Amino acid sequence: MATSQTAVPTNAIVEALPQGEARSVGVHKSQEGTLSQSPLHAENEYSQESNGLEIESMCDEGQDDQRFSASIDGSSISLTHSRMSETPSSLGVNDATSKGSKASGNETDQEKGDEYPVDLKRAIAKVHGYNNGGLEHFDKYDFDRSLKFHKRALKWAHRAITGVATESTPDSDKQKKNEPNSASMNTSTNSQSNQVDEDSMVQKTAFLVPMTLINVGQCRLARNEILEAKECYHEAISNVTSPPLRLPSTHPDVIRIERKLKAVEKLQLSLSSALFLHVAGKSAEISDNYDEAIDTYQKSLNQLQELVGSVHPTVASTLHKIGIMHWKRGNYTAALAALSDSLRISVQCYGDDHPGSAEALGSTGLVHLSRGDYASAMKFYHVALRVRRDAYGERHPDVARMLIRIGQVYDEQGKPTKAMRLYKQGLEIQRKTLASLQENEKENKVMNSGESDVVVANKKARYGDVSGITSLQVDVAATLNAIGVVHEKCGEFQEAMVSCKEALSIYRSALGSDKHVDVAVTLNNLGQIHRHLGQYSKAMGVYKHSLEVMKTSLGDSHRNVAGTLHNIAVVHSKCGEFDQALDLYKEVLVVQREALGEEHPDLAVTFSSMGEVYEMRGDQEPGRRGHYLLAIKLYKRSLRLRRNSLGPEHYYVALTLHKIGTFHFVKDKNYRQALRRFNEAVLIYRLNKTDDTSPQLREALECVKELQSHMNPQNRKDSSSSVVSLSTGGRIHATSSYSGGCISSDDDRFNT
Repeated sequence: MATSQTAVPTNAIVEALPQGEARSVGVHKSQEGTLSQSPLHAENEYSQESNGLEIESMCDEGQDDQRFSASIDGSSISLTHSRMSETPSSLGVNDATSKGSKASGNETDQEKGDEYPVDLKRAIAKVHGYNNGGLEHFDKYDFDRSLKFHKRALKWAHRAITGVATESTPDSDKQKKNEPNSASMNTSTNSQSNQVDEDSMVQKTAFLVPMTLINVGQCRLARNEILEAKECYHEAISNVTSPPLRLPSTHPDVIRIERKLKAVEKLQLSLSSALFLHVAGKSAEISDNYDEAIDTYQKSLNQLQELVGSVHPTVASTLHKIGIMHWKRGNYTAALAALSDSLRISVQCYGDDHPGSAEALGSTGLVHLSRGDYASAMKFYHVALRVRRDAYGERHPDVARMLIRIGQVYDEQGKPTKAMRLYKQGLEIQRKTLASLQENEKENKVMNSGESDVVVANKKARYGDVSGITSLQVDVAATLNAIGVVHEKCGEFQEAMVSCKEALSIYRSALGSDKHVDVAVTLNNLGQIHRHLGQYSKAMGVYKHSLEVMKTSLGDSHRNVAGTLHNIAVVHSKCGEFDQALDLYKEVLVVQREALGEEHPDLAVTFSSMGEVYEMRGDQEPGRRGHYLLAIKLYKRSLRLRRNSLGPEHYYVALTLHKIGTFHFVKDKNYRQALRRFNEAVLIYRLNKTDDTSPQLREALECVKELQSHMNPQNRKDSSSSVVSLSTGGRIHATSSYSGGCISSDDDRFNT
């Protein structure tokens, strides 16, 4: 994993970016008639603290300027917003001569300025001021703000040209009436002087537009907007070769710009070669070989940094892919480090209001959700939601996707009502968008009805699902799947069955067969519902079908393969087949350790489930206390692992404490330990803002009350009935997501 480094454009991009004379703002017509520019001031070194990052982005002129900052400290990232304002003067540019005129040498703008009309002088000052501000931001690798300043400079450059065309040069119209002979004698001289001044003014202002276009082009190039950069350079060539400049094609300035165009094309080819490694990385990712994928993406990252430096959109996207791979691998610290770098670069290149920045924000929130840091996850998701709403409006599928992710946070926190509301809100947007796309497709089919089936097939093979219908259908199915899981967790099994069956039908229709992971996830969740309904034979059949698809699609060593094996083991334990269940759990541990390592929270699920098997054996063999000892040992091992991997205040830590408290209360009658564990569980439920209507919180509070009553000697006679009631209570479980869907398993999640 490469750490952040000073963003110095290198090698190929250096040839394409304006350098020295091309980046200076003080332009004048030299004696040789070339576009002469003096070297820019020494470059500012961009530095950052190893423990902290800050990103800033300026809004457009006329709007309230905002600063968006993201800082990383260790493995956590925080977001802040503060208001600020900025004008060219705040960058040290107070007038036309602040930098531009000083850089031009010989005859300065200020010396000639008195000969220009007031409006024209103001326009020229604005051009130089904003260009200087843009170059300062470029030196700090803040390409978003740099581009905004150069755009403003370009606007004023066009105004300056308009001013030359419409304004007349100052003339001595106030001739003394009593000196007619003197006026007559100077008529020819004044006419020639005025013509020279006007020509000089036209030539002077004519250079402002191509100069600024080159600056805009360098920002476009730094943002990986290569086509737009080419357009800027082409337009600059057109400006210098057209009236009033009319530079010949052999002129050094024309050759210089054409050389930059060739350098851009060379850079484009080099980037394509480096980005081709993304294809190999994606292939390794699909094959569930995350280590190989990380290595491949890292090679691509190294090549890109050699080509374009450390601050470039392609570098940001590659870091994003590396971060996602670390997340899938379960290495959340490395994932946050890569994603924070990706976010910082995205904001520098595009600003905090760009959808590209929202993508990194959303992925960072996803990692925080996996770590159990719900507050941070919610913060990042809400910022991403705001950016996407501003960019796309309220009814866009990307907005729906963020609403659903926020719903997942509530789901993880044990707040099913809030989760369901957001899931349904997102589903409504997805369904309406899908209906609109399908209607458009029908109209296109009518328009293209003369095309043969072969032509249509060739288009699909070449361009894929351009309409986005299949992708959106999969999103709808994933949301229905998540809704089904919430119903299942609330004990609403019939509603859960309806949602999951509809999701399965959509998946099969959109994807064409059962040989897809999303189908397998939905089959797994249907198996969960059958198991809760006591339909163990149906559950086993669906689980085995899911397992077959999982292994075909993902291989034998994937965490979701382990999750489905885990659920099959649960059915064996429910049927009293304890040996078969324990054998499968041991197989699950082998897969999890190979895929995830020793410290992943998925292993805690398996330890807890194995403890349940030994607890049930102890129930059937009262004389053998060894089963209970093994059970509590495995529960405590699960608790330690969850605390270490998820943090001591994670919701799943509360669930494990709840389970241990129940065991002490019901099985070994250790009421003091039971009360301690239930109190800890209640505290964590409260810290996670669990709904008061949550069955877990309600049961824990009732147990605390009963234990306090039971430990009071006056109330011991009434304790036995409460113990029997508790021992017949429901078992706790939670769920998680895989790809677009949710795969449900007892007591925890299996997500990638």
